[in-house]
Amino acid sequence: MRGKRFIMSEEQKQNIDLLVLNGYTIRGIAELYGCSYGIICKHFNIMKSKKIYIPTIKISGKDQPYYTNEDDYGKKPTYRYSELSESEKEIFNKLL
Repeated sequence: MRGKRFIMSEEQKQNIDLLVLNGYTIRGIAELYGCSYGIICKHFNIMKSKKIYIPTIKISGKDQPYYTNEDDYGKKPTYRYSELSESEKEIFNKLL
């Protein structure tokens, strides 16, 4: 005789991706919902196939080389305050 059939709500289905993003494993989500590992896998794969858009965060970086001379590669980069951008100066002043 089979056990009671587990019915997952739409909210639970949608939260699977969020739980994975927050560090839960598929097995951990199954324990949280009180269902089998297979049910979570099935719904997780369905959500992946819908290609849900998750925005990425891009942080711009330095576009100038740290070194212009090969001999300087073993040294730490040094900067002059006058060479910093306004936002870098603001951060520098807050940290002092």
